[in-house]
Formats: sequence, structure tokens, C-alpha cells
Amino acid sequence: MMKKAKLKEMIRAIAALALVAALCGTATAADEPAAARLPLGTEIIVGFDSVRNLYDRLSIKPDAVLGQPVSASDLAELKESLGFNPLDTAALAERGVDVTRPLGMGLNDLKLDAQGENHAMDLVLYIPVSDGAKAAAALRAWVTRESPKMVWGEAGPLTTFKDVEEGVTGYMLEKDGFLYVGFNPKGDAKGYMERIAGTPDTMVKSKGYADVAGPLPAGRSVFFYADLKKIVTENEAAIRRMGQAPQPDEAGAAGEGQAGEGQEDDPTPAPMPGAGINMGTNLEFMKQCRAFGGVIDFAGSDLTALSRVAMEPNSDFLGITQDIRFSRDIPLGIPDPPVLLLTFAVNATKYYDLTRKTLAEDNRAKLDQTIAGFKDAYGIDLKTDLIDNLAGNINLGMYDGMTINMMNYNTLLTLSLRDGRKMTEALDRFVAKLPPEQQSMVIKTPMGDHDAYMISVMGMMQIFAGVKGNTLVISLGKPMYDKAMAADPAKGYLATMADRALFEALKADHYSVFYLNAQELFKAVRNFSAMLQQFSDDPAKPVIDETIAWAVGQFDYLLSTASREGDSFTSAATLKTNFSEPFFKGVVKVIERLKEREAARAPREEAPSEGPVKKQ
Repeated sequence: MMKKAKLKEMIRAIAALALVAALCGTATAADEPAAARLPLGTEIIVGFDSVRNLYDRLSIKPDAVLGQPVSASDLAELKESLGFNPLDTAALAERGVDVTRPLGMGLNDLKLDAQGENHAMDLVLYIPVSDGAKAAAALRAWVTRESPKMVWGEAGPLTTFKDVEEGVTGYMLEKDGFLYVGFNPKGDAKGYMERIAGTPDTMVKSKGYADVAGPLPAGRSVFFYADLKKIVTENEAAIRRMGQAPQPDEAGAAGEGQAGEGQEDDPTPAPMPGAGINMGTNLEFMKQCRAFGGVIDFAGSDLTALSRVAMEPNSDFLGITQDIRFSRDIPLGIPDPPVLLLTFAVNATKYYDLTRKTLAEDNRAKLDQTIAGFKDAYGIDLKTDLIDNLAGNINLGMYDGMTINMMNYNTLLTLSLRDGRKMTEALDRFVAKLPPEQQSMVIKTPMGDHDAYMISVMGMMQIFAGVKGNTLVISLGKPMYDKAMAADPAKGYLATMADRALFEALKADHYSVFYLNAQELFKAVRNFSAMLQQFSDDPAKPVIDETIAWAVGQFDYLLSTASREGDSFTSAATLKTNFSEPFFKGVVKVIERLKEREAARAPREEAPSEGPVKKQ
């Protein structure tokens, strides 16, 4: 028999799912029913386009999840507990659930516990139904089966059920083709459920929801929304305590019940012990984020995600995107295909000031001492000579996986500058201050129309550094340095790129770009196969074989970008594949092939010997 689950345990499991899922984004307010189904002020929303689509795209079948078989015993336990098989859409439909329409959950009045164990929240599931009576009866039968002592009742339009032992009350409501089920593990969700039952203003009228959800595409596989500012503001005291280690005489009191019971809220900024972070200042920065939303789509062969964060108009985070000179001509002008491209565009001075504010006072003093000590030792003021001279873009690239090996990394770093001459002078002062044994490793050498520094690292690697116009160029090896100095965007790898979506994404002035080419990376890994073989459990069998090559070949690239639109930051991520089916179905096939490979490589046990055979 399946162990009977308590209502509180069920609530905790659902609440944990909601909190984890809330780290992502949401769908459009006009087209996504969640906006119209949940009351204004709802803090977190998680939704799915439909049970049928979710099951199909995740390869969930009556006897399998993600393509992996579910044991007969587990299925029997599920059926015994629920009275039916929840993996079977036909069984759900028979019990009044509409498997073709959106469903989801809303989270309201979140109260965080600084000890991390007693969070309170109104949590409501909304389930589309074709027959509300059937769906309610099925849910009631399951709850009663799991908790036989449940007491059922009515409260106006709400059906109530209370676990006498746990003291937690749940609510059910059928309205407008949806069945709502609500709980609060540390309080009472009745007020929130009554707002749903009445005719309140809904999330359609929420400005935060509209700001982050409106521009995003509707009808995606999964969507999320979070009212960040409300959550942080209403839980400020608990968040501050989460960043503080309890004193020995407070540990006992803080560990019981709600965090901070019997304690007064301390409004003064407090450092986070061990991390050197000023929690008070960080909380103020967190309040500058108004709302977050996003969608994840795995209906097609690629996995894609879009998200938005709406900021306060005068946010410090918006400030770090101002007065920036985008400069990526050199990394985009290399003719070789990139293995990796990582780029950031940020106002370095404002970013430094922002970061400095987040530090506790003693750590701020240590930072100032470090900068002063560096100036005394090397004649370089890191703040004025380096940070204030950065114009925006910081770019890192690795190219041509075929030629990457132990002695050659094809790595390039470029930093856009406000004044290239000032950087050259700073480099000269720095080298002149180096100790004699370190100076012997550095050679200043003419390179065409400029002088470059060549640094020899243990005779195995050469680092080149020089200034081209208003860009600092640093490379591992002379070949990459030469390519950087001759870089031409019109003749770079973008010139031959067939993927127009990728072309536009890499060319656009995004504030951040992360691009990883799976095939180029695999070429580089192959060059290290002999080393990998030495660490293999079975050196006689190749680490990289046809199956591994096939599996890697199913993936094309990973791309993530971020940009600013007005007072919002937007981000997009794509895992591009060569699947001919929905993403997770393709992943399941890859996993199955890899499992078959491991099974074939596993050592076979020989049958026990019965001794020599006697001649007849």
C-alpha cells in the first residue's frame, strides 16, 4: 500500500514547485488565460499551454515519462492512490479535465521565513474542466483517500476540506470552466479564493504583468510571472535576516516558528557575514526590479526561452547601460569559425561604483587599499587608468576548434577604450615597474604601425598585448594576434554564415552575448582525446566513438543574448538542434542511444566454470 500523504506534505511539494518555477518568465496578458483567471495583486504565476501538449512534448505516455518506462508497481501505486492513471490523458478526460486548454497556478501573499522552513503563501491551482462535477468528485476522492480524516464543508461558493491533524484548510471552486484548488500551509487562503469567486479586478489590469508579459509571444509551452518588487518589499525583514548568521544567544529563538518572532525589524543596512555584502544596500537594488516574466517553448526542435525584467525608471542597473560604445569589429572580423564568443557591454565606471556600494564597509576599505597598493607598486591607478578608460565592450573569443591543442588555444580578448593612447602609456608604466625577473619575460616589439608586448609563459605559450586604435587587444599566440590586427567584419566568419537568425543575433548591439558552437567545441575536444583516454575506466575502448559523434551532432549551438528596451531588460536563449521532432523527444532518443552504447561497452560476466569435462 502507498503510504498516506498528509495534506501539509502535498502543499509543500506544490509550493516548492511554484517557487522554483517562478525563477523564469510569463506569456501575454491579452491571450494567456492566467491573466484573466487570477486576481489583481497575484505575485507569482506559472502556466502551461495544455496537458495534451505538455504530455506530447515531454514524451509522457500512460506507461512512460520522458520516454523512460514506468514500472508496473509504480503504476499500480499511482492508480491505487488516485483511482486512475494520471499519465493517461484519456483517463484525465474521463474525469472531467479538459486536456486541450491552458492550466497553471497562482501564488499570493508570499511570506518568507528567514529559517527557510515555514514559508507562507496562498497557492491556487487552476485546472480547465469539461465537466466540473466529475473533476471535483475525482479530486475529492483522491484527497479523502490520502487523508481519511479530512472534514468537508461549505463556505459560500467554496467547498472546504480540513485536515484535522494538520490544521490546514483547503478550498475548491468551480468557475467559468475552471476548477480552482487553494491552500496556505501556514495561513488561510480563504480570502484569496473568495476574490477569485467574486468579480475582482484581474491580472489583466496589472501594469507589471503587462510590461513584462505583453511583448512576449503567447501560447508557449510554459510561462511564468513574478512581481519582484512586491515580494522583496513585503519580505524585506526576512530577507535581511537570511543574510545574517544568528548570534549564539539568538539561535534557539530564531529556530522556532516564524522567523523573527519577538524580534524588532532592524532597518539599518547590515553586512552578510562571510560574504562581505551590504544586505541593506542590496535590498534597495532588488527593489529596483519591478516585475519579471518569460516563456519557454519546446514545441519545436529547438529549446527557446524569452524573458523580460521591468526596472524602475531611475534604476542603477539602467545606469550601467548608458554612455557605452559598442565595439565588436575585431572579434566579429576574425575569418575562423568561433568555438566560443562571450561579450559584455557595460559602463565600467558606473558598474564599479554600483559594485562598490554592495560591499560591506570593511570590504570597501580593503578594495580601496588594494587599488592604492597597486598604484604604489606599478604606477597604475586601476580606477582612473583602467576602469574609467573602458568605453563599453569586453569581448572574449575562441576560434577554429580544429587547431586548438595543448600548445595553441586561439583565444582573443578585446576591450574597447575611451583613449587608446592612455592605455598604451599605462602599459609602459606597468612594465617598467615590474621586478627584473618578470621584466625578462616581457619583450616590447614593433608590429606594423604599433608596438606590442610579447609575454613568454614558461617557454610554452606567448601572450601578445597591444592597442589598435581605441581597442586593447590581448591574444594567446602570435597567429591570433595578427588576425585580430587585420580583422575586417566584412570578411569575418559572419560573411559566410548561412543561419540568418544567428547572423542577426551576433551582429546586433546586445549588452551581452554568449555563443557556443557545439561542433567546433567537439573538434577541439577530439584533439585532447589521447589525454581523455588515459583517464578512461577502460583505456582499451575509445572515449570518443561513432555514437558520441552522432550524439554531439544532434546539437548545433547555444546562444544567449540580452538587450535593453526602454526601462526593461530582455533576454533570449536558444539551444539549436538538428532534431526532426520536438526538443525533448529528440533528447530522449539521444539518451536511449547513449544507454545502448554503455550497455554494449559493459563487461560481460562469464558463466562459472564447472571444471574439466571428463571423457566418456
